Formats: sequence, C-alpha cells, structure tokens
Amino acid sequence: MAPYSSLRSYSPDTSSPVDSVHSARRGPVEPIAVIGMSCKFSGGATTPEKLWQLVVDGRNGWKPVPKSRFNVDAFYDKDHAKIGMSSVVGGHFLEDDVSEFDASFFNFTAEIANAMDPQIRLLLESVFETSENAGVPLQKLSGSDTSVFVGSFSRDYHDSLLRDPDTLPRTTLTGNGVAMMSNRISHFFDLRGPSLTTDTGCSASLVALHLAVNSIRNGESRMAIVGASNLLLNPDPFIIMSSLGVLGPDGRCFAWDSRANGYGRGE
Repeated sequence: MAPYSSLRSYSPDTSSPVDSVHSARRGPVEPIAVIGMSCKFSGGATTPEKLWQLVVDGRNGWKPVPKSRFNVDAFYDKDHAKIGMSSVVGGHFLEDDVSEFDASFFNFTAEIANAMDPQIRLLLESVFETSENAGVPLQKLSGSDTSVFVGSFSRDYHDSLLRDPDTLPRTTLTGNGVAMMSNRISHFFDLRGPSLTTDTGCSASLVALHLAVNSIRNGESRMAIVGASNLLLNPDPFIIMSSLGVLGPDGRCFAWDSRANGYGRGE
C-alpha cells in the first residue's frame, strides 16, 4: 500500500511492470496435454467412455435419495419455503456404495478409513485409475514434482460426524480437513509438488484446473493431478438450497431447455 497523496501524484508510463506482464501473456505458451482420466458419475457412468455414452443416449442419472443416505420422506415438503424441509426427493446419485473402500490397499487401518470422508477415498481410487489410464507407473509418479489440485465444497460427512461428539473418531481432523482432499493424494503417491484444495463454490474444479495449468507453465511441476468430488450424504444442503429457492421442483437440471426451472444436485 502507498499513501493516498503518493497515489494521486503517480503517473505510470508505458514501460511499467504491468504493461510488461500483459505483453508476456500475449506471447506463445506451451500446450498442456491431458494424458489420463477417470470418473464416477450417476447413471452408472464409472468410466469416461460410459459417461460419453450416457450423454450420447440422452440419459440422466436421477433417482430418489437412497435409503443409505437419509430418509428423505422425513424432510420432504413440496413447498420450498417450508422451514427445515427439502423441496425435492432425489438427485443424481452414484450407483456404487460409497462406504466400500479397500483400506489395506491404501495402507489405512480400519479406524482411520472409517473416520475418513468418502470423498477422499473416492479421489484416491480415481487417481490410481487415472495413472493406469495414462499408462504412468506408480513408481514413476513416486518422488516426482507432480502437483495435486482438488476442487470441492461438500462437507457432508464431516458435518454428520459432528452431530454426535461422544462418538467422534480420534482421527476426524486428519480424515476430514479440507486440505486433506489433496494432501492425502500427495502423501500416498509420494508427490512432491504443490498440493492444494480449492473451495470457490460451483467453480471449484475449474479453478483447480486453472491452478494446475499455471503450476506446470510456471515450472512448479512437470505434471499435475486435477480432481473434484461432491457427495450428497445428508439432508442439510438440500434444506438450505430449498429455502433459497434454487432447486428445481423435480430435482433435475434442464440446461438450455425451455423446461429449465432450477438446479438439480448430483454426485
């Protein structure tokens, strides 16, 4: 910061550092290659190929809230203005049981795995699948300056654990901290580049991708892993969004469609 009087008398010329930065940005940049990917979406889209087919077929993965998540009947009211109630009965949920996890494969004890946000578990699995898809051996990743950027703003599992302090797991912090979504990946795969979790709302994953590209171009890392996760595990976000009136009455999105009437949540 500078004194106001100094700012008033300052007249930048054309050789200012700002102009130099703008000029540099207009220069040629190194292309970024996407060498591998994996995914898990609703509608059984558990691979990029299956996701593509789902889109080509014009299908969607909407379904009623699974009983394993919460009893939606106890929280439903079609009037979105009703306090403490959800105006929708479903969303786009994964077909797989998100509680299933091969803890021993990732060197976790049962205690640590049970306290860990399922989103972190899914991200670890997805990174392993991505390395296979890319044809990059784990031995080549280990010890490299590969960076990790994860976008997410869902904290359902953490919030659920806090509802019963008497049974709160000992490793709640290390299993549910926001930073852990990226840091667990870096630690398990022994990645030495930047490791960061972004929460910028709905743009979190896009911002993570932006940061990854910049990390490579700035020379911080030669390769980057970009991930994102969103699991719908408890009714609270449904209730909050319903009261705001942003959810469509049928819980679906109809982008670029005359039927568009709100937002539909998905995993």
